[in-house]
Amino acid sequence: ERACRILEEAELDGWTASLVTAGIELAPTLRALDEVLSAGTDAWNERRFTELARVLRLAGLALVRNGKVLVAVGGGGEPTVWSAGRIEIRTMPPPSGAVRAALDLLARRLDAACEAQDHDEPSPGDLLGRSMAMHRVREEIERWGPLPMTVLILGEAGTGKELVARELHRTSERHGSFVALNCAGLPAPLLEAELFGVTRGAFTGADRDRIGLVEAAEGGTLFLDEIGELPLELQGKLLRLIQEHEVRRVGATRSRIVDTRFLAATNRQLEAAVEAGLFRQDLYFRLAVAVITVPPLRVRGEDVDDLARHFVRVFAGRFNRPGVHLAPAALAVLRGAPWPGNVRE
Repeated sequence: ERACRILEEAELDGWTASLVTAGIELAPTLRALDEVLSAGTDAWNERRFTELARVLRLAGLALVRNGKVLVAVGGGGEPTVWSAGRIEIRTMPPPSGAVRAALDLLARRLDAACEAQDHDEPSPGDLLGRSMAMHRVREEIERWGPLPMTVLILGEAGTGKELVARELHRTSERHGSFVALNCAGLPAPLLEAELFGVTRGAFTGADRDRIGLVEAAEGGTLFLDEIGELPLELQGKLLRLIQEHEVRRVGATRSRIVDTRFLAATNRQLEAAVEAGLFRQDLYFRLAVAVITVPPLRVRGEDVDDLARHFVRVFAGRFNRPGVHLAPAALAVLRGAPWPGNVRE
């Protein structure tokens, strides 16, 4: 009965849910479903996990779009998580809310993955270029990408700081999602809820538990864009999060450990903000373990031709205009432009 209730709640949240009683039954189920929720009551252990993981692979995981398969099985006490690539199996304590929270986490990770795919087509142009300045940026990405420390990315608006962050994630050993948050323009309470998540009843309108972006990026990378705009009252909480890797949802009494890498970017002079009392010095030092500066386009004159041709190809394909090219006179005009908006312009 509890399993059926969990499935009903999952379907109300928009998931496709299925109840099976043995691992082998998942094989035909996987061929029809994108995400599989399996709720059972039997004991779960390493041997059973290994068996089920093998069955899932044999079932043809290529038919499951967007990667993750979440399998939730009954179990008492603290939840246990086994992960093997695209398969994540969790033993769930009796409250069905644990399953809903896991589904919420999975949904946000899939949303982040889809958003990353949406950015993939035009963005390689931002890192194109044969200039020595861009060569140094690529060297820094190769140097810091595989390492776990925080990286602060500096540069004017439109230089491609987020793309550098995505490249740092791509060259890392991390298999979770790349999740981005713009710290500008949101009031502190909303930004805190977005980062840390909320518990049911924490404030008016919080009718259910919701994970934050820190948890959504677990196993992956959280990119904090425009970090210089982060409200002062949240800077201490972010500092503790980066130092301790502990996250506590708004309204919660307990914290949990997260395995998330943090990257940040800004077009502000953070040292000046520290001197003015607008940015915590200890947070600045924690963020700037490694620093990558993305050069403005005006000092990358030799890259303009490559960038222009790249974007013409991208948009000619998108708008079905084959054969469009830039004449030499047009390229000469582009080379002489000041580009205050950098690559974005």
